[in-house]
Amino acid sequence: ASIKSLSDLPCPPKLELPRLGNSAPPGTRHRSIQKYIESFEYNFTGENFFNVKGVRQNQSLFRVLEVAKRVIRDALPIKCVEAVYLGIYLTQSMPDIERLP
Repeated sequence: ASIKSLSDLPCPPKLELPRLGNSAPPGTRHRSIQKYIESFEYNFTGENFFNVKGVRQNQSLFRVLEVAKRVIRDALPIKCVEAVYLGIYLTQSMPDIERLP
């Protein structure tokens, strides 16, 4: 049976997004974002809750950000790739982050 078809599962808790502005020290912002990402449960179910296939096929950053927003909204367990998308989304407004290709 598919997990998505089960109706008796409890709703996932809504996680509190970090609320730090760019005036906070970079280390504080990074630790807060890391703690937030770590607060998600790992998805051990064998099913994907989020469609990341299109992103893996070189689609735009817009698609990555859309997946990250859905992860935040739905608060379901995540896999590693969704954690990476969250990191990208939550740090996109931080000018002091150096991105590597």
